[in-house]
Amino acid sequence: MMARQLRFWACERGAVAVEFTLVLPFCIFLIIGSVYISLALYTQTSLNASVEAAARYASTYAARYRTQAGTTYPTSTIVTTYAQGQYKGLRIGPTFTYRQPSQTGNTCAQITMHQVTATADFRVITGIVNPVFHLNAASCYP
Repeated sequence: MMARQLRFWACERGAVAVEFTLVLPFCIFLIIGSVYISLALYTQTSLNASVEAAARYASTYAARYRTQAGTTYPTSTIVTTYAQGQYKGLRIGPTFTYRQPSQTGNTCAQITMHQVTATADFRVITGIVNPVFHLNAASCYP
């Protein structure tokens, strides 16, 4: 009887299956987390690129349509529509805002700069807890 118990405890058959069962959930969480971090970084990069392009567009628009009476700035609708067209990230509904030079709320270092900002909420779906990350981007262009 004692010999049988010793053989049972000495047997290592099935140890790999038990170890795999213990390690698998952590590997899956690591892979899913890496995918979500990659998607969030891609979305943030796309937000940055779109606001930079929109601020440049607003600046060139103002230079292109300068008249004898003075500078004609683009409307907020024109610039935000352009920014939405430049955005290539996930479809999370970013909100773009445009402020003309020397307009109230323009936080650029110089008052002669066009400012475009964007905000978006990136939701991570885990099935247990669904945190939301607030993504922001801003660009100023003379």
